[in-house]
Amino acid sequence: MEVLCQLTLAVDLGLAAREEVDDLRPLIEELGRQLCACRRSCQNT
Repeated sequence: MEVLCQLTLAVDLGLAAREEVDDLRPLIEELGRQLCACRRSCQNT
């Protein structure tokens, strides 16, 4: 989620287009879910 916060800030500062960030959002969210699942899996071993 930190990545999404940074991208939102980039949009607010005019450094990135909102459409570009919106296009990346599903990928970033899926990567976040996979990372959380991996962390949970590693903690259980």
